[in-house]
Amino acid sequence: MPPSLEPLTLVHVVFSSRLAGGELHCVDLANAQAALGHRVHVVGMAGSAVEGALAPGVRFHGLKLPLMRGWRVAVLSRRLGADVCHGHLGPACKAVARASGAARVGTLHVGYKPHHHARMDGLVCVNRAQHDSLPQGRDGLASLIYNWAPERRPSTTPSADLRTELGLAPGQLLVGSVGRLQQAKGMDLLVTAFKAHAPADAALALLGEGPDRALLENLAAGDPRIRLLGFRTDVDRALQGLDLFVSASREEAL
Repeated sequence: MPPSLEPLTLVHVVFSSRLAGGELHCVDLANAQAALGHRVHVVGMAGSAVEGALAPGVRFHGLKLPLMRGWRVAVLSRRLGADVCHGHLGPACKAVARASGAARVGTLHVGYKPHHHARMDGLVCVNRAQHDSLPQGRDGLASLIYNWAPERRPSTTPSADLRTELGLAPGQLLVGSVGRLQQAKGMDLLVTAFKAHAPADAALALLGEGPDRALLENLAAGDPRIRLLGFRTDVDRALQGLDLFVSASREEAL
């Protein structure tokens, strides 16, 4: 939105307690809108990691219990005088549908589900396949806006170059991937393929956290070349140290 527009009151809703792709998308958007001078609020669950990632100009509203979230979002949206109420991920979109008096927008971080998105005034698709698969009558209310990969705010404890951090020798091959450790991202396929085909002195770095960590550790079977580095805020910097980036996703919003 051009800075010349009158400031808007924008309310984003995301109920996840963790930080992953959809949540970071919400954070990036909220922070950027606040930097343009808009009045930006984010509604989420109390104690969510989303709160700590927001810029000082964004106000976070934490819900302590997951009861009657739609009604509570609607009440808060009216009290704040929201011009736009924007849901991120299905449960948040279902709650945003209750917010009368504001434009109700939902971003399809995963895909269209009628019980989550049918009552939205507008939809944001993050890839062409999502837009093309919308039911008839909804495609005219949707826009295609691809995801982005901005530089993140520097960590309070900046990390060294990834190759130095891993103790790699000059010329040693470094393969890597970034994503939540869950089946859809296919990290198990990557670990299996790496063990079967990578050069003996190559290294594999997986950046991300998730429920499949124990599974991946079992697949690695103590192989010192395979490193699970957990959630990172310095992804842009880490990518610069890779010789090969692999996306092994079984499905992917990007």
